[in-house]
Amino acid sequence: KGMLLSKEELIQKVLESTRASFQKEIQKDENLQRSNQKRDEFLRGFQSKIDAAIKKERTKAEQTVNRKRAVLEQLLVDRAIQDQVSTMLDHSDHIDRCPSPVLKKTSQLTTGLVPKFLAAVERKRLFLKGIQDRARSPTCRTSGIPSTHLERMNAVKERRERMEEIRSSEIRRKQESKLRTADEALRKLALKNEERIKMSHFKEAENQAKKAKLRFAYQHKLSSHI
Repeated sequence: KGMLLSKEELIQKVLESTRASFQKEIQKDENLQRSNQKRDEFLRGFQSKIDAAIKKERTKAEQTVNRKRAVLEQLLVDRAIQDQVSTMLDHSDHIDRCPSPVLKKTSQLTTGLVPKFLAAVERKRLFLKGIQDRARSPTCRTSGIPSTHLERMNAVKERRERMEEIRSSEIRRKQESKLRTADEALRKLALKNEERIKMSHFKEAENQAKKAKLRFAYQHKLSSHI
């Protein structure tokens, strides 16, 4: 009877120690699962922040490019207007070189709509000549400037436009480089996340194997004591 009691006590102690070890393993497993969940939540939040930053940088780059494009389009429109005015002034110079008596003689020889057309041409010639005279006058604010000065101003304007184009292309290149760097960092982070998830699955499988091994050892001890 004493031998049976000592065996029962031994079995009870083995059961208690095995139960305690199982409880510890279960507690470790639960702690590991909670830490994995916290880590996954943190990584998801960090990834969303990276996505928001990339979206913000891309929007800023698009706005900068659109603004530069609008400025360049406006400069092109201004240049087209300037070319048109220059063409009109050249045309007025050509009309100014034509002898006025020829127009008068032609208007005397023709009848009907032709004199009206020639009179309109004459009025336009006088109007353009007035514009040209005002532009050449020293009191004019904008272009009573010598032609060499005008050419210098046009050269400065063209150089400024070229610098703006170079600067806009440089900004676009830097923004594209930033976007490529951010995409590469995001891809590396995704790979790390996949590796960590694989490691967590591997550790979980390892814990399950340990539990099965402990369970087998426990059953083996029980069968050997019995």
